[in-house]
Amino acid sequence: MPPRTRKDLEALANRLAAKAGVSPDLVKAIVKQESNWNPQAVSAKGALGLMQLLPGTADEVGVQDPFNPEQNLRGGIEYLRRQLTAFKGDVPSALTAYHSGPGNVEAGKIGPEGRAYAPAVLANLGQVAAPQAAEAAAPSTPGAPIPSLDVVRANEPDPRIANL
Repeated sequence: MPPRTRKDLEALANRLAAKAGVSPDLVKAIVKQESNWNPQAVSAKGALGLMQLLPGTADEVGVQDPFNPEQNLRGGIEYLRRQLTAFKGDVPSALTAYHSGPGNVEAGKIGPEGRAYAPAVLANLGQVAAPQAAEAAAPSTPGAPIPSLDVVRANEPDPRIANL
């Protein structure tokens, strides 16, 4: 039976994120920002579901039904994990890549909406929304402890998104 309440969706997000070695709190902050926990959300740009996956991204991470909460969360978490790995645990850069695409981050081609994304997600965490805001470590081996976002700090801001 698919989750029906926000509490059920949060429990599912917690379970899937922990299994993937990604901070459940970070995942929940993204879901709040992306869809405000609406599994049927559709953006003006065509992003779908809880974690607002574009169709190409959904295909890339194996999501067949982006409106299925479990598939969408699993796919969104996998895409986030890839960004955290690619950006060596730099959460603001990984969040910007989640929103705007890793190629755009690497090329420094981030528009105003993309620059505002990471601070907004970090604000959902109750963190200071700046390049040196609390940062999660790169994804760990599944089952390994997940670092607390409020005690792990970024060393240096990524110059590609220094204007966040």
